[in-house]
Amino acid sequence: MNATGLALTVLSSVGWGAMDVLRKMLSERMPATALFVLLLVGQLPVFVVWLMVDGGFAVGAEYWGFGIADATVAVISNLIFLYALRIAPLSLSIPMLSLTPAFAVGIAGALIGEWPERLQLIGVGVVVVGALVLSWPKQDATTLRGWLAEPGVWLMALVSAMWAGTLTLDKLALAHTSTPMHAILVSLLQIIGTLGVMAVRGELVTLTQNRDTWPTVGVTVLCGVVATGAQMLAVQLILVSLVEAIKRAVGLALAAINGRLFFGEAVTARTIVAIIMMALGVVLASVR
Repeated sequence: MNATGLALTVLSSVGWGAMDVLRKMLSERMPATALFVLLLVGQLPVFVVWLMVDGGFAVGAEYWGFGIADATVAVISNLIFLYALRIAPLSLSIPMLSLTPAFAVGIAGALIGEWPERLQLIGVGVVVVGALVLSWPKQDATTLRGWLAEPGVWLMALVSAMWAGTLTLDKLALAHTSTPMHAILVSLLQIIGTLGVMAVRGELVTLTQNRDTWPTVGVTVLCGVVATGAQMLAVQLILVSLVEAIKRAVGLALAAINGRLFFGEAVTARTIVAIIMMALGVVLASVR
Protein backbone atom coordinates (compact mmCIF):
# COMPACT_ATOMS: atom_id res chain seq x y z
CA MET A 1 0.00 0.00 0.00
CA ASN A 2 1.11 3.54 -0.69
CA ALA A 3 2.73 4.71 2.58
CA THR A 4 1.66 8.33 2.09
CA GLY A 5 -1.92 7.26 1.46
CA LEU A 6 -1.87 5.13 4.60
CA ALA A 7 -0.47 7.98 6.71
CA LEU A 8 -3.05 10.42 5.34
CA THR A 9 -5.86 7.96 6.07
CA VAL A 10 -4.71 7.55 9.67
CA LEU A 11 -4.41 11.34 10.02
CA SER A 12 -7.91 11.75 8.61
CA SER A 13 -9.24 9.09 10.98
CA VAL A 14 -7.74 10.86 13.99
CA GLY A 15 -9.35 14.10 12.79
CA TRP A 16 -12.76 12.42 12.51
CA GLY A 17 -12.27 10.88 15.95
CA ALA A 18 -11.56 14.28 17.50
CA MET A 19 -14.59 15.71 15.70
CA ASP A 20 -16.80 12.96 17.13
CA VAL A 21 -15.93 14.01 20.69
CA LEU A 22 -16.43 17.70 19.98
CA ARG A 23 -19.65 17.19 18.04
CA LYS A 24 -21.04 15.07 20.86
CA MET A 25 -20.36 17.95 23.25
CA LEU A 26 -21.85 20.52 20.87
CA SER A 27 -24.91 18.43 20.03
CA GLU A 28 -26.24 19.09 23.52
CA ARG A 29 -26.29 22.83 22.79
CA MET A 30 -27.45 23.16 19.16
CA PRO A 31 -29.41 21.27 16.48
CA ALA A 32 -27.40 18.90 14.31
CA THR A 33 -28.30 20.70 11.07
CA ALA A 34 -27.09 24.04 12.42
CA LEU A 35 -23.85 22.46 13.59
CA PHE A 36 -23.39 20.79 10.18
CA VAL A 37 -23.72 24.14 8.37
CA LEU A 38 -21.49 26.05 10.80
CA LEU A 39 -18.72 23.47 10.44
CA LEU A 40 -18.89 23.61 6.64
CA VAL A 41 -18.89 27.42 6.61
CA GLY A 42 -15.96 27.51 9.04
CA GLN A 43 -13.87 25.22 6.86
CA LEU A 44 -14.32 27.29 3.70
CA PRO A 45 -11.71 30.02 4.51
CA VAL A 46 -9.06 27.37 5.21
CA PHE A 47 -9.79 25.60 1.94
CA VAL A 48 -9.68 28.95 0.10
CA VAL A 49 -6.19 29.64 1.50
CA TRP A 50 -5.16 26.12 0.47
CA LEU A 51 -6.48 26.80 -3.02
CA MET A 52 -4.54 30.07 -3.26
CA VAL A 53 -1.34 28.25 -2.33
CA ASP A 54 -2.09 25.21 -4.50
CA GLY A 55 -3.27 27.17 -7.53
CA GLY A 56 -5.56 24.38 -8.73
CA PHE A 57 -8.40 26.57 -9.98
CA ALA A 58 -9.26 24.53 -13.08
CA VAL A 59 -12.53 22.60 -13.01
CA GLY A 60 -13.22 20.15 -15.82
CA ALA A 61 -16.66 19.99 -17.39
CA GLU A 62 -17.08 16.39 -16.20
CA TYR A 63 -16.58 17.49 -12.60
CA TRP A 64 -20.05 18.94 -12.11
CA GLY A 65 -21.98 15.71 -12.45
CA PHE A 66 -19.81 13.97 -9.86
CA GLY A 67 -19.54 17.02 -7.59
CA ILE A 68 -23.28 17.72 -7.51
CA ALA A 69 -24.05 14.04 -6.97
CA ASP A 70 -21.48 13.92 -4.16
CA ALA A 71 -22.99 16.90 -2.33
CA THR A 72 -26.57 15.73 -2.91
CA VAL A 73 -25.88 12.27 -1.50
CA ALA A 74 -24.05 13.84 1.46
CA VAL A 75 -26.96 16.13 2.35
CA ILE A 76 -29.63 13.44 1.90
CA SER A 77 -27.67 10.86 3.88
CA ASN A 78 -27.16 13.36 6.71
CA LEU A 79 -30.91 14.02 6.88
CA ILE A 80 -31.70 10.29 6.79
CA PHE A 81 -29.10 9.74 9.52
CA LEU A 82 -30.78 12.30 11.79
CA TYR A 83 -34.24 10.85 11.05
CA ALA A 84 -33.07 7.27 11.73
CA LEU A 85 -31.61 8.37 15.07
CA ARG A 86 -35.01 9.79 16.02
CA ILE A 87 -37.11 6.73 15.15
CA ALA A 88 -34.79 3.85 16.10
CA PRO A 89 -32.95 2.88 19.29
CA LEU A 90 -29.35 4.06 19.16
CA SER A 91 -28.06 0.63 20.16
CA LEU A 92 -29.71 -0.97 17.13
CA SER A 93 -29.18 1.70 14.47
CA ILE A 94 -25.57 2.82 14.99
CA PRO A 95 -24.03 -0.66 14.46
CA MET A 96 -25.23 -0.51 10.85
CA LEU A 97 -22.59 2.16 10.18
CA SER A 98 -20.00 -0.59 10.69
CA LEU A 99 -20.98 -1.90 7.26
CA THR A 100 -19.55 1.16 5.47
CA PRO A 101 -16.27 -0.56 4.44
CA ALA A 102 -18.21 -3.51 3.02
CA PHE A 103 -20.43 -1.21 0.98
CA ALA A 104 -17.32 0.69 -0.16
CA VAL A 105 -15.89 -2.51 -1.66
CA GLY A 106 -18.98 -3.10 -3.78
CA ILE A 107 -19.62 0.52 -4.78
CA ALA A 108 -16.01 1.37 -5.66
CA GLY A 109 -15.67 -1.95 -7.46
CA ALA A 110 -18.83 -1.39 -9.51
CA LEU A 111 -18.26 2.28 -10.35
CA ILE A 112 -14.50 2.57 -10.80
CA GLY A 113 -13.26 -1.02 -10.90
CA GLU A 114 -11.44 -0.85 -7.56
CA TRP A 115 -11.41 -4.40 -6.22
CA PRO A 116 -9.15 -5.21 -3.26
CA GLU A 117 -6.76 -8.13 -3.50
CA ARG A 118 -7.70 -11.26 -1.56
CA LEU A 119 -5.73 -10.48 1.60
CA GLN A 120 -6.96 -6.87 1.57
CA LEU A 121 -10.53 -8.08 1.20
CA ILE A 122 -10.09 -10.38 4.18
CA GLY A 123 -8.70 -7.43 6.13
CA VAL A 124 -11.74 -5.31 5.28
CA GLY A 125 -13.98 -8.17 6.39
CA VAL A 126 -12.15 -8.50 9.71
CA VAL A 127 -12.53 -4.74 10.30
CA VAL A 128 -16.28 -4.97 9.64
CA VAL A 129 -16.69 -7.93 12.02
CA GLY A 130 -14.59 -6.19 14.68
CA ALA A 131 -16.63 -3.03 14.29
CA LEU A 132 -19.87 -4.98 14.70
CA VAL A 133 -18.51 -6.74 17.79
CA LEU A 134 -17.56 -3.37 19.28
CA SER A 135 -20.76 -1.48 18.53
CA TRP A 136 -23.41 -4.20 18.79
CA PRO A 137 -25.32 -4.50 22.08
CA LYS A 138 -25.73 -7.75 24.01
CA GLN A 139 -28.23 -9.78 22.09
CA ASP A 140 -31.27 -11.77 23.08
CA ALA A 141 -34.18 -13.04 21.00
CA THR A 142 -36.26 -9.94 21.70
CA THR A 143 -33.47 -7.60 20.60
CA LEU A 144 -32.89 -9.57 17.40
CA ARG A 145 -36.59 -9.53 16.52
CA GLY A 146 -36.64 -5.80 17.21
CA TRP A 147 -33.63 -5.32 14.96
CA LEU A 148 -35.29 -7.14 12.08
CA ALA A 149 -38.53 -5.19 12.50
CA GLU A 150 -37.02 -1.73 13.07
CA PRO A 151 -37.28 0.58 10.01
CA GLY A 152 -34.64 2.93 11.42
CA VAL A 153 -32.10 0.14 11.30
CA TRP A 154 -32.57 -0.33 7.59
CA LEU A 155 -32.44 3.43 7.06
CA MET A 156 -29.10 3.50 8.88
CA ALA A 157 -27.85 0.71 6.64
CA LEU A 158 -28.83 2.93 3.69
CA VAL A 159 -26.85 5.78 5.28
CA SER A 160 -23.86 3.46 5.54
CA ALA A 161 -24.08 2.68 1.82
CA MET A 162 -24.52 6.36 0.92
CA TRP A 163 -21.51 7.40 2.99
CA ALA A 164 -19.46 4.76 1.20
CA GLY A 165 -20.75 6.13 -2.10
CA THR A 166 -19.70 9.71 -1.32
CA LEU A 167 -16.07 8.65 -1.01
CA THR A 168 -16.21 6.99 -4.42
CA LEU A 169 -17.83 10.14 -5.84
CA ASP A 170 -15.03 12.17 -4.22
CA LYS A 171 -12.49 10.10 -6.12
CA LEU A 172 -14.35 10.52 -9.41
CA ALA A 173 -14.72 14.28 -8.89
CA LEU A 174 -11.08 14.73 -7.90
CA ALA A 175 -10.01 13.42 -11.30
CA HIS A 176 -11.32 16.70 -12.76
CA THR A 177 -10.14 19.36 -10.29
CA SER A 178 -7.76 19.97 -7.40
CA THR A 179 -8.35 18.79 -3.84
CA PRO A 180 -8.99 22.26 -2.31
CA MET A 181 -11.26 23.30 -5.19
CA HIS A 182 -13.34 20.15 -4.76
CA ALA A 183 -13.48 20.72 -0.99
CA ILE A 184 -14.75 24.27 -1.56
CA LEU A 185 -17.31 23.38 -4.22
CA VAL A 186 -18.76 20.35 -2.46
CA SER A 187 -18.93 22.29 0.83
CA LEU A 188 -20.79 25.16 -0.86
CA LEU A 189 -23.23 22.75 -2.47
CA GLN A 190 -23.88 21.03 0.86
CA ILE A 191 -24.35 24.38 2.62
CA ILE A 192 -26.89 25.52 0.00
CA GLY A 193 -28.78 22.23 0.19
CA THR A 194 -28.88 22.12 3.99
CA LEU A 195 -29.86 25.79 4.30
CA GLY A 196 -32.75 25.11 1.92
CA VAL A 197 -33.98 22.28 4.13
CA MET A 198 -33.57 24.43 7.25
CA ALA A 199 -35.50 27.29 5.63
CA VAL A 200 -38.42 24.99 4.86
CA ARG A 201 -38.38 23.79 8.47
CA GLY A 202 -38.04 27.28 9.91
CA GLU A 203 -34.70 26.40 11.54
CA LEU A 204 -32.48 29.17 10.16
CA VAL A 205 -32.69 31.10 13.43
CA THR A 206 -30.76 28.30 15.17
CA LEU A 207 -27.61 29.30 13.28
CA THR A 208 -27.15 32.41 15.40
CA GLN A 209 -28.08 30.91 18.75
CA ASN A 210 -25.65 29.63 21.42
CA ARG A 211 -22.79 31.88 20.34
CA ASP A 212 -20.87 30.91 23.47
CA THR A 213 -20.22 27.55 21.78
CA TRP A 214 -18.47 29.13 18.80
CA PRO A 215 -14.91 28.72 20.22
CA THR A 216 -15.56 24.97 20.46
CA VAL A 217 -17.05 25.10 16.97
CA GLY A 218 -13.80 26.73 15.80
CA VAL A 219 -11.68 23.88 17.19
CA THR A 220 -14.07 21.38 15.61
CA VAL A 221 -13.69 23.20 12.28
CA LEU A 222 -9.91 22.77 12.39
CA CYS A 223 -10.32 19.06 13.10
CA GLY A 224 -12.76 18.89 10.20
CA VAL A 225 -10.28 20.51 7.82
CA VAL A 226 -7.66 17.91 8.75
CA ALA A 227 -10.15 15.05 8.50
CA THR A 228 -11.67 16.11 5.17
CA GLY A 229 -8.49 17.33 3.50
CA ALA A 230 -6.42 14.29 4.45
CA GLN A 231 -9.23 11.96 3.37
CA MET A 232 -9.53 13.58 -0.05
CA LEU A 233 -5.78 13.32 -0.56
CA ALA A 234 -5.69 9.72 0.67
CA VAL A 235 -8.48 8.51 -1.60
CA GLN A 236 -6.42 9.57 -4.61
CA LEU A 237 -3.56 7.31 -3.49
CA ILE A 238 -5.18 4.11 -2.18
CA LEU A 239 -8.39 2.13 -2.65
CA VAL A 240 -11.64 3.68 -1.45
CA SER A 241 -12.55 0.51 0.47
CA LEU A 242 -9.23 0.56 2.34
CA VAL A 243 -9.67 4.21 3.30
CA GLU A 244 -13.11 3.35 4.69
CA ALA A 245 -11.85 0.25 6.53
CA ILE A 246 -8.95 2.06 8.18
CA LYS A 247 -11.11 5.09 8.99
CA ARG A 248 -13.79 2.90 10.59
CA ALA A 249 -11.26 0.90 12.62
CA VAL A 250 -9.32 3.91 13.90
CA GLY A 251 -12.51 5.90 14.46
CA LEU A 252 -14.20 3.22 16.57
CA ALA A 253 -11.04 2.55 18.55
CA LEU A 254 -10.74 6.27 19.29
CA ALA A 255 -14.44 6.39 20.18
CA ALA A 256 -13.86 3.75 22.85
CA ILE A 257 -10.79 5.56 24.19
CA ASN A 258 -12.39 9.00 24.09
CA GLY A 259 -15.58 7.65 25.63
CA ARG A 260 -13.54 6.48 28.57
CA LEU A 261 -11.45 9.66 28.87
CA PHE A 262 -14.15 12.28 28.36
CA PHE A 263 -17.46 10.64 29.24
CA GLY A 264 -16.55 7.96 31.78
CA GLU A 265 -17.75 5.10 29.55
CA ALA A 266 -16.60 1.60 30.44
CA VAL A 267 -13.98 -0.27 28.41
CA THR A 268 -14.94 -3.94 28.51
CA ALA A 269 -13.18 -7.12 27.46
CA ARG A 270 -15.34 -7.13 24.32
CA THR A 271 -14.09 -3.63 23.52
CA ILE A 272 -10.48 -4.75 23.75
CA VAL A 273 -11.10 -7.86 21.63
CA ALA A 274 -12.91 -5.80 18.98
CA ILE A 275 -10.10 -3.22 18.82
CA ILE A 276 -7.52 -6.01 18.42
CA MET A 277 -9.63 -7.53 15.63
CA MET A 278 -9.89 -4.21 13.81
CA ALA A 279 -6.16 -3.59 14.20
CA LEU A 280 -5.47 -7.02 12.68
CA GLY A 281 -7.90 -6.21 9.86
CA VAL A 282 -6.08 -2.93 9.14
CA VAL A 283 -2.75 -4.76 9.00
CA LEU A 284 -4.15 -7.33 6.57
CA ALA A 285 -5.79 -4.62 4.47
CA SER A 286 -2.50 -2.71 4.32
CA VAL A 287 -0.48 -5.64 3.02
CA ARG A 288 0.08 -5.79 -0.68
